[in-house]
Amino acid sequence: MGREEIKKVIEMVKEGKISPEEGERLILAIKKVEKEGKGKGRFLRISAVDEEDKVNIKIPLFLVRLASKFVPKESLSYEVGGEKVQLPLDEILEHLTNENYTLVEVESEDGSYVKIWIE
Repeated sequence: MGREEIKKVIEMVKEGKISPEEGERLILAIKKVEKEGKGKGRFLRISAVDEEDKVNIKIPLFLVRLASKFVPKESLSYEVGGEKVQLPLDEILEHLTNENYTLVEVESEDGSYVKIWIE
């Protein structure tokens, strides 16, 4: 799976969309995430249903982990009760990759629902 992503990164460098340094960072992150996630085959699933439509989304967790590498650390800091708290994104993602469970499940009286889970 990583080969296609790496080819896309190389193409982005060739087209000047990203610098060679950014390309190198992306490729290293792809390889690291792929190595960490090998054999897990885990997915973030989102399902939403209402009277008019049904939507099912299935995202490989390795992509979620890859994207998390580019989230600025300062955007994960929140003030709670006057204290600055850092959201431990790496720990959360590690836990998600090792467990099967429902994160959110909401159902309304009209039958509409949203469910987010890991499988």
